[in-house]
This record gives sequence, structure tokens and C-alpha cells, in this order.
Amino acid sequence: MVFKAPTGSGKTFMMAKMIDQMISLNEGNPKKLFFIIATPSSAELPRQFYNKLNDYKSYLDNKDLKIELVESPSSSNKKGDQSYHLEPEENKIMIFGKSSFGKKRIFTKQGVIDALFDEVRRM
Repeated sequence: MVFKAPTGSGKTFMMAKMIDQMISLNEGNPKKLFFIIATPSSAELPRQFYNKLNDYKSYLDNKDLKIELVESPSSSNKKGDQSYHLEPEENKIMIFGKSSFGKKRIFTKQGVIDALFDEVRRM
């Protein structure tokens, strides 16, 4: 799903409410829900998104929603020789910036994103 609207129009809140409703509607279903949010920006936008979603938790029915900000090791001071693993969990949101994906990115080179999707399929 793609959300496009001007800054300050409530996209993050709408997304939080949509995810909240999906979790509520899925209650009792053996299929588990896991959410990935990929922002078009790598700099401050993912962190803003993370902060806003945490702020909006008080307006949601599912206040135990887990929210994780995933910072790409390609865009930080971390070394490429480290091993990375992303853990999907039921009713969890993972937020990525665009620098997490692409040919010369550590997550891509190490197959971290592919492994995440494989784990999601097994949920």
C-alpha cells in the first residue's frame, strides 16, 4: 500500500489506525501479521515515522504494538564484516529507510532482507 499526501496531512496517523484495525480484525486468525514500512528517505524520515507511531499508540486499541526502527549499517559507522539478522514478530512494524536496500548495501550483500522475507513466509 502506498500513502501519498502533503506533509502534515495525517499519513502516519492514518497508517497507524489502518494497522491497528488490521490487527483487531485478524484476532483469532492463525495467520500472523507483520508490517514493513519503507520510507523514500534515509535520513531523518524513518526516525520521525518511528517517533510518531510511538506517540500515536495511545490512540490505538492494540497498544502493545511493537515498533522497530531499522538503521542500515550501510549508512552508519558499522562495519560490513558484522553479521545482521532481522526478526519478524507478530503485530510488529519494522521501519526502513531506502538506504537499507540496493546492490551495494550490506543488508543486500548478506541476504538479510531475503532472509527476513523467508521468515515472514514461515510465520
